[in-house]
Amino acid sequence: AALLVLPAVSSAATEIPNIPTGSVSNVTATTAQLSAVVNPNGGETTYNFQIRRTGTTDWETVSGAVLPAGTNAPVPVTAEANLLQPETAYQVRVVAGNSAGEIALDGLAFRTLATPTPTPSASLSVSSVKVKVGKEGAYFTSRVTVNSAGSLAQTATTGSGKKMRTWCRTMTTARTAATYSLKCNLGSKGRRYLKKRPLALTVQTTLRAATGASVADTQQLTIKRRR
Repeated sequence: AALLVLPAVSSAATEIPNIPTGSVSNVTATTAQLSAVVNPNGGETTYNFQIRRTGTTDWETVSGAVLPAGTNAPVPVTAEANLLQPETAYQVRVVAGNSAGEIALDGLAFRTLATPTPTPSASLSVSSVKVKVGKEGAYFTSRVTVNSAGSLAQTATTGSGKKMRTWCRTMTTARTAATYSLKCNLGSKGRRYLKKRPLALTVQTTLRAATGASVADTQQLTIKRRR
């Protein structure tokens, strides 16, 4: 019997690509995330994202790539536009083409945000340190100026390492940038010490700002002997 050879069945013909959706997200003052879905419809397809400032005529290519032949399903694609101008309106389009032709998805638009105001670093200054020694106790006061809200603490110590001794500790809440009065009470133990000798303190004042930053000021304070 004769052998019948049938011709090979050719694959489906390439069609113009399809771009069903596109979007813009994660917009900042200088960047934006561009996304789209491209269906090559069988042919090797080149796509790219293009951008321009609203009111101008020339498109600038942000990014592009090639999708291989034989793909007949939607493919998510992305690109990042950067070096944009703050508070500026932009238009975006996605262009895709293969041997069958080219298509463009227009109508995407966004506006970049304003340049964020940098968060100032935390700062504090300590002034007007005054000592009061009475018959039964002793304390010192100080005025602390801070540039932001946060937790304000002050500690007076002597020695270091394992020999460090804490004589007083005080805390307050700084509700806004302002000047606050702190009082560190040395108590009766401090008073008894001062009857015998002067007390040389290391006074550390710390601000833990609401922004998460911290700053500290360290000063030496010597209280004279008082009988």
